[in-house]
Amino acid sequence: MKDIIIYKQLYEYLHEMVGVCPSLWEIDQTEQKIVPFYLKETYWFYFGDFFFGNEFTLIIPKHETLPKVSQLKKNMETIEDLFHRKTVLVYNTIPSYIRNRLIQKQINFIVPGRQMFMPNIRVDIKEKKYVREEKTDTLIPSAQFIILYQILQRNDTLEKYSLKDLAEKLGYSAMAVTKAVKNLVIHELCEIEGNREKYLRFNKDISELWYKALPLMTSPVLKQVYIENYPENELLFDSNTSALPEYTDMNPSKQQFFAIGKNQYYKLEKENKLKRLNQFEGKYCLEIWKYDPNLLMQNIAKEAVVDPLSLYISFTDNQDERTEMALEQIIKKYIW
Repeated sequence: MKDIIIYKQLYEYLHEMVGVCPSLWEIDQTEQKIVPFYLKETYWFYFGDFFFGNEFTLIIPKHETLPKVSQLKKNMETIEDLFHRKTVLVYNTIPSYIRNRLIQKQINFIVPGRQMFMPNIRVDIKEKKYVREEKTDTLIPSAQFIILYQILQRNDTLEKYSLKDLAEKLGYSAMAVTKAVKNLVIHELCEIEGNREKYLRFNKDISELWYKALPLMTSPVLKQVYIENYPENELLFDSNTSALPEYTDMNPSKQQFFAIGKNQYYKLEKENKLKRLNQFEGKYCLEIWKYDPNLLMQNIAKEAVVDPLSLYISFTDNQDERTEMALEQIIKKYIW
């Protein structure tokens, strides 16, 4: 309960100091798993995005007595190594003599309503170019995933989820969702609304959103490999020309194609469950996808098949006239 009180004080203080509503939430389960037990026993962990896009790990001590400054510094260095972002100590009462020690040691800290010491912000902004996000030529995979989900899963609009809930729903870390949303905003595909809780707003109908995003989209396929076996107890999804019969009048090709998320693939590869893995030929062609194909196809296809729009995008460089006609069937059915 104490961390919630400090959290609210911090939010109000940052809003007042920075002039914009900061993004603050507890770190997600994926990040919690990598935190050593002794640190979990000592601190509550929050993710913060403020000061012109600077991202921080915020730690709130659980005990009445603060750790020694030397121990604090050591803990914060460990946390920075874990999350690869600056760490900030947040506490509602820090005696002045301890604050002086923290300043001497160049330790970031915030006492909501009283003092904020962030000596490295200027350096971070300069080195990491956080002042203004640069517009990329294409959407990053997580941003593309969000657009496709919004278009395909029309009965489950992402606008009803806060960014924190969105991360949990889509299986991304909070930081990954923040990065994806920034990518969408800078390409004017959505806006962000809300104060304490942030929400996406697309403000476009389905066809307008699709055609504005399409030139920025890239094939979901990271690479193709070949194997001789179907991995036991694994769910793979028909893809490429093996998926076209689900959505079009095309017949399947002789080569069988399956899509697999990159994390699932690397796990199988590490466990040596892919027989005769090679880059050239095999009974099955595995397409390793940049994002998990599972969520996007739910409630779309009866079989284990990749979603129609990712399938469409995967044929970006296709020159075959029959395939082009089949792809047009997809657009007529799922966009108009």
